[in-house]
Order: sequence, then C-alpha cells, then structure tokens
Amino acid sequence: MKFLTTLFFVMVLAVGVAADDHQQGGAQGMPDMGQPEEMKELMWIEGDWDVAMQSRWDPNQTEWTESKGSCTYTSILDGCAMQFDYTGEAMGMPFLGHGVMSYDRDKKEWQSSWIDNMAARQVLYTGHMHGDSSVMTGHEVYGGMAYDARITTVRINDDKYEWYYDMSMDGGENWWTSGKAIYTRAGK
Repeated sequence: MKFLTTLFFVMVLAVGVAADDHQQGGAQGMPDMGQPEEMKELMWIEGDWDVAMQSRWDPNQTEWTESKGSCTYTSILDGCAMQFDYTGEAMGMPFLGHGVMSYDRDKKEWQSSWIDNMAARQVLYTGHMHGDSSVMTGHEVYGGMAYDARITTVRINDDKYEWYYDMSMDGGENWWTSGKAIYTRAGK
C-alpha cells in the first residue's frame, strides 16, 4: 500500500510539473497551449450559413430529395475547436445535428465529431485538408447496416462551399454519393 501511495504522489507531481512546463510554452516536448496554427485555416467558416441539401438513401435512386437548413459555426476553447449546429429536415422530419471539429497536433490530422437526432450516436471522422478542400472518413451504421462514410468539402470562396457525403458498403472499394449541399453565408 505504501508503494502505491508513493507512486500516486510521484505521478501527481510529474503531471503538475508537466502542466507548469506546458503553460510556459512547450518545455519537455509538450505542445504550446491555445489555438493550433492549423485551426486558423478554419476561421473563415465561423458564422451563420444557409444550406440547400439534396439526399438519397439508395444508390439506385435517380431522384434527389431536396431540403433546406441552416448551420452555425462557433469558435470555442480559445480557438482550439469549431463547434457547428445544424437545423433542417430529413425525410420530412425535423433534423438537428451537432459537431465539433479540431486539429490533433500529435496525430497531425483533422478530427470531427457528429451527433444528430436521427441516429442518436456520436461518430468520429478523421482526415486532412488539401488547399481549399477537406476529406474526412468515418464508420457509420444506418438501419443496422455498417458502412464507411466520407465527407468532402470544397471551399468556393469565404461565403460559399460545397459538401458531399459518400457511402461505401464494401470497405471503400465502391462509393456512392447519398448527400450533397451548397452552404451559403447567411445574408449573402
């Protein structure tokens, strides 16, 4: 018991020293506190957006279902993350979604979490930005069936971007687009 107590205090002391070094600017290999440089690339998206969405849930379906929505992006945690809240409709019913996007300094990748009132589950997407585009992938379940998901965004300008949601039921060999949208800054 004495050994465990001593080990506990040594760990607490080590964490305290690391935290002090971390706040002082990255000593002992710790990253700096605050907004990662990469998050500055995402600040253009902050604000309110109008969304024109098209969706289909069957790859053989040729017609798209259209709906309207809105999305608000808010910088949080001292610029370390971007929160987004979506309001619209899906299949004629109210659809609400919430997400958080950030840049993982250690893994050198973008991460985005998403939860909505349809699936009622949280999903983590990871990926990379390439110029004015980003590609994020994750694993989803719809109607009891697991699939791979890919979200692509293409920035047209500071007031408009395109969004695509692709699905693969065969481990990423074949993809089909089940959702696409145009996001336009509100009031533009």
